[in-house]
Amino acid sequence: VGAASVPKPPIITRAQWGADPRLHNTGTPGCRWPVYSPEVRAVFVHHTAGSNSYSPSEADDVVRGVYFFHTQTEGYCDVAYNFLISRYGQIFEGRAGGMHLSVMPGAQSGLNYRAAAVSLLGNFTSTSPPPAAMDALKRLLAWRLDVAHLPARGTATMVVQVNTTSKYQAGTRV
Repeated sequence: VGAASVPKPPIITRAQWGADPRLHNTGTPGCRWPVYSPEVRAVFVHHTAGSNSYSPSEADDVVRGVYFFHTQTEGYCDVAYNFLISRYGQIFEGRAGGMHLSVMPGAQSGLNYRAAAVSLLGNFTSTSPPPAAMDALKRLLAWRLDVAHLPARGTATMVVQVNTTSKYQAGTRV
């Protein structure tokens, strides 16, 4: 991990959005987060599939809801995504451990090692994300990929690390 030549976009930190430290690492016995990969080789982009009807001032409530759901319902050690982006273009720090570091996400079964994950807040299966969200995503990815010294239009071969709910067997190269 090195310095980026692309400017870091404004990012709302965990402290700023109100991440409750009592929820961190409580989901599953033996949680020990953050866990780091030696590098980031790919970034996965998701959407939360939640409501698209929230105001800019409610976006941090949505992030806290995702954090609570991941740690208290799903049993994750932390929010699964490294970053979350509101429909209004607000970028939130997700998983703890350092935004510029190779903190392993928990968002893609078997493919978290050497990855980062970003999620847009809302459901975009039948509608496109708003331009503000897409602009923020582009700025975030340009910076984060530059930190990892990766080309924005590159490809990566990933190796499935575990055989859980992944459609691929452990050891499969995808």
